[in-house]
Amino acid sequence: MGGGASARRYLGGMKPEKYFRTVCWVELEETLTILGFSYDNAMNIFEAFIEIDADNSAEMSVDEFHKYLGQDVTKFSERVFGILDTDGSGMLNFKEFAVGVWNYCTYDEHLITKFAFDIFDVDHMGKLDLAECDALVRMVYNCNRADPEIMAKIDANKDGEITIDEFSELVATDRYILQPAFDLQKAIRMRMLGVKYWETETQKRRVWFSGFDSTQQNSWESIKEILLIKQKERLEQKEHEEDLEKAEEDEKMQAIQERARREQAERQARKDKRVRALKEQESEEDRQEQAAVKHLQDARTEMELDLSFYELHLRADARRVLWESTHSYITKARAARKRREATSLKRAVGGDSEAKADEYINTKEGSEKLRHEVMVIYGKQVHDKLGDGNQVQVAVAPLFEPKVEGKVTPATKLTVEMSSVSALAAAREQARKLLIEDFRQQEQSDLAAALEKQAKDQEDGFEKLIRDITGAYGTAETRWEKLWDEQYEMHYYYNWQTTVSYWEQPAICERCDNFIDPMDVRCFVCGTERSEANLKLYHGLSALGEPVDDDDGEDDPDAG
Repeated sequence: MGGGASARRYLGGMKPEKYFRTVCWVELEETLTILGFSYDNAMNIFEAFIEIDADNSAEMSVDEFHKYLGQDVTKFSERVFGILDTDGSGMLNFKEFAVGVWNYCTYDEHLITKFAFDIFDVDHMGKLDLAECDALVRMVYNCNRADPEIMAKIDANKDGEITIDEFSELVATDRYILQPAFDLQKAIRMRMLGVKYWETETQKRRVWFSGFDSTQQNSWESIKEILLIKQKERLEQKEHEEDLEKAEEDEKMQAIQERARREQAERQARKDKRVRALKEQESEEDRQEQAAVKHLQDARTEMELDLSFYELHLRADARRVLWESTHSYITKARAARKRREATSLKRAVGGDSEAKADEYINTKEGSEKLRHEVMVIYGKQVHDKLGDGNQVQVAVAPLFEPKVEGKVTPATKLTVEMSSVSALAAAREQARKLLIEDFRQQEQSDLAAALEKQAKDQEDGFEKLIRDITGAYGTAETRWEKLWDEQYEMHYYYNWQTTVSYWEQPAICERCDNFIDPMDVRCFVCGTERSEANLKLYHGLSALGEPVDDDDGEDDPDAG
């Protein structure tokens, strides 16, 4: 059927398979699927169609189809496909052809009988008179005079008419009355997918379309109604599935959101618990450190107050408090850090470390390490046990002894896979203890390194704090004070020992408290290099002061 058709080019210069895949199947997939055609079966029907459509017109006549079947055209066969010729052109396109083939090939004996009967039952009364029966027989046999024997059987009771039920019973007994109709179906079935295929599809039609076939007239409108209803059913089914899918997605989303809320609540509960635990575990050293921080902040605030010459004693007292607070904070912060270090080290070897080790064992990495360690220990146990056994066991024992320490032999792996949980319990517990000890030691090592770094960072922070306070307010012993002149509404810098004052901030040596000339690169009294704070006040021509960026301009010598 398909050899010659498949080899030629069809519409658009495409090969039939491509044309069917990109055009026909795209347009008719739903219709063909409703009728039960798979892609391959529909392709076979299409190959038959284009074999008939020799001129690539995308249409075929009933005469061409009968020629393809090797059947003579009859009034009945014309009627079979005439109901599909919706425009009366005498030509069928592929959709009409496919639906027509399906329609007639899935008829059972009763539907073929009903089809023939309904052609002449134009008033839909469910009965025919003798003249109509005569026309029916002549149409089926394509003759001018009906067989008298057939007519005698039709009007067996001599009442001059026959009902559809009577006609169906008659054909069931004397099939030859409509034999040409049955022969036409057989010819189509044999050329299109085979008799066995259509017998199966006929059974499906009885299930799928029985309601239509029992009530509808045989017309293109009824077939279209079948397709529309089935399409509606498919659409409703699709919408139902989409609704179910959406409901499922909504349910999943609600579950996700609920789980997220629950996890958030659990995280918050854990956080609150940690906060409470920290407060409960807060040491006296921690409380003293916090109090020292507050005192230092207050002292720095006091140093920012604008004081006049007559309040010079208040400034000196505030400076003393500032540096006492600074050193007190440093002392208490060191003590608090050492207390926290001791607590952390204690936890690293206590119950906390075992709990953390158990959490690690439950991870993917930890589980893999535990499994490996179980096999190593179990392999050694089996090796030792076999080594103390009989000659055969002693000979087998080396299979469980790895050539490299810590490795697992194939024999051990196989034995572990075949062993019960209870048999591995002792090895598992021993492996767990080893992992916990290894984890504890690693935790201690990591903690010691972390604590060392924290201590160094803290000491570096103390040094920076002293530099920052010195740069902002001067040393504890400095004689220079920043005062406020109410008349000029400006700050000025006053040395209460020498009574020297400057409107601009002077560079003061942080070692010997002597004035450094703005052009000098160091203190020439004690030889100390200028500090970072003093570099901001440098007026020389070298690059000493360039890396320092003073955004506020407060100490900029050119700002005034």
